[in-house]
Amino acid sequence: MKYHQSTQEKNGDRITVLSKVEDKYIYNIPFPPSANDISIFEDDNQVCVNIYEINKKDNEIIIQRLGNVKYVKGAYITLLLVENDTQAHYIYIKKLERLLHTVTNNFYVDKPYCPYCKKVISITDESFTDHSINKHYDTKNNVNVELPKEGSTMHFTNF
Repeated sequence: MKYHQSTQEKNGDRITVLSKVEDKYIYNIPFPPSANDISIFEDDNQVCVNIYEINKKDNEIIIQRLGNVKYVKGAYITLLLVENDTQAHYIYIKKLERLLHTVTNNFYVDKPYCPYCKKVISITDESFTDHSINKHYDTKNNVNVELPKEGSTMHFTNF
């Protein structure tokens, strides 16, 4: 996760560079994390975490878990889950477009892949984060309703 927080310049993945990066994330989860733990990590740090995995039948890369769109502006983290019978490991994906082979010719170079649309998007007027929020957050008013937990109470202070 330190590479994600770094400037990601040339040789930015070296240990000497990463040791100077201050870790800003809160890790209130056990390791290895489960799907619920990833949701807790997203809520604590206001980041969107998408997880991909390799399908064992045909060795295709498929989405296992889509992150929470409302946290895309905070940060956008993409992980690949590699597992065998007894162990599993998350790998940070620098360029999702390269992993999924969405760049097939020069026309698609530097165009981001949207995991919610499942296609390469053409960014002309807006950035990828704006596209994600405008198209996938809620098309009516950009607000998703979060209901309180069952049994909780609400108090009004100004009425």
